[in-house]
Amino acid sequence: MHRLLYTATAVLVLVAAVSVITHSANGVIGTTTTAPARGYYLTKNTITGGNVLTACATGYHFASVWEILVTSDLHYSKTLGRTNTNSGVGPPTVSGNSTFSNAAYGWIRTGGPADPNCLNWTSSNSVDSGSAGDLSFGAVHEPQWIIDNGTSTQTAISCDGTLSGTPLTIGVWCVQN
Repeated sequence: MHRLLYTATAVLVLVAAVSVITHSANGVIGTTTTAPARGYYLTKNTITGGNVLTACATGYHFASVWEILVTSDLHYSKTLGRTNTNSGVGPPTVSGNSTFSNAAYGWIRTGGPADPNCLNWTSSNSVDSGSAGDLSFGAVHEPQWIIDNGTSTQTAISCDGTLSGTPLTIGVWCVQN
């Protein structure tokens, strides 16, 4: 009798455990979160390289390209960020019609130890350079990041916000903490 009672209790515990696990899994599969997507934006103001660390709004910080690489997982803040007449609810991009004065360039961290970074983002001197990024269309018209870090095919952007002496409207890419 004792063994029967023990076996019955074990079976009940097992059935209860399977029920809880099955119920929990069914409750998770197919559900969506109501949590807002992490925000990012390109500052509206032109910023020199020595001022990027303080350019982002409270609750945001100077972005690494790796934090904002997949923009479809994020929410672009039109309130804080730069837009153009055709950007809708997304960020502005560089296109064939862009000029240095209206292109959506922004200082960005690359994570590369040898990449230019305006002396750790403390210099606004024209002899120093920093890495900048913009969103553009790739060869098959898919959005992609273009990073200008002064490689052999690019001229580095000076920390005073110029490219070969031509002023840029360069902002800062910011991402929510």
